Amino acid sequence: MLRLVLMRHAKSSWTDRKLDDFDRPLSKRGRESAPMMGRELAKRGLTPEHILCSPAKRTRETLKLLADGMQAKPAVSFENQLYSFGDGSTYLEIIATQQSASPLMVIGHNPSIQNLTLRLITPNSGELVERIERKFPTAAVAVIDLPIESWGQLKRLNEVAGRIETFLSPKMLQS
Repeated sequence: MLRLVLMRHAKSSWTDRKLDDFDRPLSKRGRESAPMMGRELAKRGLTPEHILCSPAKRTRETLKLLADGMQAKPAVSFENQLYSFGDGSTYLEIIATQQSASPLMVIGHNPSIQNLTLRLITPNSGELVERIERKFPTAAVAVIDLPIESWGQLKRLNEVAGRIETFLSPKMLQS
């Protein structure tokens, strides 16, 4: 069994409308929520062995603050293809090339993160899935346990039915 942690970057800033989307930084709220999520993941024993991260500014900032919150320095790979906004197929292809690090974390963008989460978990499996279907907020994290022994087995996606272990968002932690 392998564990995958999927995270949407923290809230980004839209104050400078002239910035290219790739270069948008985190907002104040994003800079507060990323380390909080890191502390929560560490508290729950969900510190990743390896993190795959989009190279966009907001995902790199999320990664740094998350790692600070976890008080950990996991291995990190920046993958240009993770700067995508689709059905999650590109993310799946990148994950399938990884070694057996578990937990493996991906920090990326919506709708790719939300779509990939929904593709990997058993549909109609409860309230957590319904929440993910409604919204995958910024800085939210989905933890999925997959009945596989290597990430390469994800290439046969139709045969994989992961179990959603945890779904957390900053708002859930603050209430």
